[in-house]
Formats: sequence, structure tokens, C-alpha cells
Amino acid sequence: MIICLTFLNFISCIDNDKVDSKIKKEKSKIEKDKDFLVEEDIEKITLLSISKNISQEQVKSILNDYYEKTLVFDDEIDYTKIIDDIAKKNKLTNQKVASIIFSFQYEQITEDEIIDKYASEKEDYLNEKENKHLQENN
Repeated sequence: MIICLTFLNFISCIDNDKVDSKIKKEKSKIEKDKDFLVEEDIEKITLLSISKNISQEQVKSILNDYYEKTLVFDDEIDYTKIIDDIAKKNKLTNQKVASIIFSFQYEQITEDEIIDKYASEKEDYLNEKENKHLQENN
């Protein structure tokens, strides 16, 4: 009985380590994605800055705050509160903050971004499929 409990405890620790490792990898990927989205897309930032009549630094700040709070593993994200908090921090209306985020995320998508997103999702799918196959064979 003690051996069974010890074995089950050992297996659950291994599973927890795998889960913790996966969470750390995902958080790292999210952080890189957030930085890439905001820092590497100066054209979009500039266009939003001009069209919304706010500084580029403020656009970056809004987007960084938004992605920091939404690129997480949480099924119950309160988007209204996040927009409200960002608006207060930047002394803007909720409508203006939401408009900036919406424009950046959905209106300014390039062909390259669509292709990159597809390639990334395909790679993730294939890796997940391979990992499942390896787990089933162990």
C-alpha cells in the first residue's frame, strides 16, 4: 500500500514538473510575443499614433499593458476592467483605449502576420500531436 502511494506521488510530481515546465515555456513565449507585437511593429504604432492623435510612447504603453494582462492562462479575463484600468493610467477614455487596441489587433493585420500566425499554429499543433504520440508509446 505504501509503495503504491509513493509511486502515485512520484508520478504526480513528474506530471506537475511537466505542467510547470510547460507553463514556464508558455509564459516565456507570451512575453516574447508581447514584446514582438509592440516593439517590432513601428509602422503600426506610428499609424495609430497619428490616427488617434496620441504619442507613440502612449500607444506602446497601452498595448504593453493590454497584452501583459490578457496573454495569460485565465478563462475569466475581465476585459472591461482591463480597458478601464489602462484608460485611467493613460488619462484617456475607455473608448479611445479600446479603439487603439482593436485597430492594432484586428484592423492592421498584414498578409505576413496571417501567414506567420498560421505557421506558428501549425507548428504548435504538430508538436502537440508528436508529444501525445510519444506519451502514448511510453
